[in-house]
Amino acid sequence: MKRFVLAAAAAVMLMAVAPATAAVAQTSGYPPPVNCLNGNTVVNLGTINVGQTLVGRLVPVCPFIPGSTVSMTVNGAGGGTKVAAVDGSVPVNLLALSSTTGQLNDPVTVPIQCGSNSITASGSSASGPTEASAIFAVNCAVAAQAATGRVAFTGANILRWSLGALALIGLGALFVLGSRRRREAR
Repeated sequence: MKRFVLAAAAAVMLMAVAPATAAVAQTSGYPPPVNCLNGNTVVNLGTINVGQTLVGRLVPVCPFIPGSTVSMTVNGAGGGTKVAAVDGSVPVNLLALSSTTGQLNDPVTVPIQCGSNSITASGSSASGPTEASAIFAVNCAVAAQAATGRVAFTGANILRWSLGALALIGLGALFVLGSRRRREAR
């Protein structure tokens, strides 16, 4: 019986202490502040072919300060700057000029490669430095196929129309021969 009373008393004391420790945890900076440079999700902007344009938006966990200057990089190389939009994001436009060169935004020439590439935007947020990242792929197989494909066709396809014209000339010649035979028979 003494053990039961001791266990009940211990349970009551634990229930009394638990709300107090929760209150201390809430006032001691829990949850920890957001680190705007870590924990960003990487957005997949898809795949483009050489000659196509990639369009998207980079949105960091801690939004950029609207109107602030944001530094852009593509595959680690400088890609100029962009002004953050009102919603704290940065618009991205990348034209794949070739399998090794692209034009980012306004236009700034940047290096790209066949396969996987990355774009990073770095700037300021209300909570400190922040960045947003995206990946995209460049499909170079289409460019290689076009380069090794057949010769470009420049001109009209006259074979079909020439055969049609010959058929009509032959039909006309048969009508003329048929009408002459009728006249001779009379």
